[in-house]
Amino acid sequence: MNHARHAQQPSPIVNRLVVIGLGLIGGSFAKGLREAGLCREVVGFDLDARSRELAVELGVVDRCAATLARLVMGLT
Repeated sequence: MNHARHAQQPSPIVNRLVVIGLGLIGGSFAKGLREAGLCREVVGFDLDARSRELAVELGVVDRCAATLARLVMGLT
């Protein structure tokens, strides 16, 4: 008899992950934790507007803030 194994996603351990800097390191970090199902929400910030747009388009983050002030205000 052949039993199929079903990989179970772990329950998220982080409600909201905030990543400042969405370059190679920050983007990879965010994407890895997101794909592993360890975060309910991933919010990003980067000085470069195109990096912010791409991060959302590619599903690296759920949303981005244009400034750190807006990011912090939106966390409450």
